[in-house]
Amino acid sequence: MWNNPNLGFHFIAKVIDPVGSITLGNKFMPNESDARFSEISGLEADVITQEIIEGGENRFTYQVPSAIKYSPLVLKRGKTSQHSALAAWCSRTLDYGLIGVELKHIVIMLLNEHQEPVNAWICEYAYPKSWKVSSFNAMENNIVVESMEFVYRKFQAIPIS
Repeated sequence: MWNNPNLGFHFIAKVIDPVGSITLGNKFMPNESDARFSEISGLEADVITQEIIEGGENRFTYQVPSAIKYSPLVLKRGKTSQHSALAAWCSRTLDYGLIGVELKHIVIMLLNEHQEPVNAWICEYAYPKSWKVSSFNAMENNIVVESMEFVYRKFQAIPIS
């Protein structure tokens, strides 16, 4: 049976504390505004390689893997006046981050037409790196966009049962 590729316009992200096991259930299907975003980017991993030249052999070099580098996770949404636990976490970290960074997991789920997860990823031990609000311009009628950037230890796919 052929499965069509998933569409990338229906998704949520949920911030959770890094304790216990990760299972997808009702607790990850919130209706709260902190889970809804207009754009999510940064699920990228690259292998960093080191070039090694073998003594006496000048025709080629070896590319040896040395580390994995993960791109920052960026979440964007329209700015509202509603209280946001996610924005409060960003504010706490950016205000007091050098004293103690509060690490959390961020679960990203791609949803089908029935609001059920079809793919999911977890960014482990994340913390806010930057928090931006788009510019204001009296000559334009644009939505104010809140953009949050997170760094994390690693990401991995979560099996959907």
